[in-house]
Amino acid sequence: MARLQLALDGLDAEEAFQLVAEVADLIDIIEIGTPLLKHEGIGLVPRFVEEFPDLQVLVDTKTMDVGAYEAEFCFDHGADCMTVLGVADDATVSG
Repeated sequence: MARLQLALDGLDAEEAFQLVAEVADLIDIIEIGTPLLKHEGIGLVPRFVEEFPDLQVLVDTKTMDVGAYEAEFCFDHGADCMTVLGVADDATVSG
């Protein structure tokens, strides 16, 4: 089954929430892109989870090291998944 992911990169938080609200019934996954994450912070994750409980939330961390630490941080905030760079060490991926 195909799933549709909406990447939120170059928006501020309010624009991102407005966009997701407009297309929530058409998508399956909200991707909090790296630029949005860096500018607005991990606090966006619980807000998206609360406002859109039927959608998965992916945090595009592009993790390269300390995989377990970053995963725990994301999942503790309610994320369903996160990204790890394909060139990361196996220990990072395992973490």
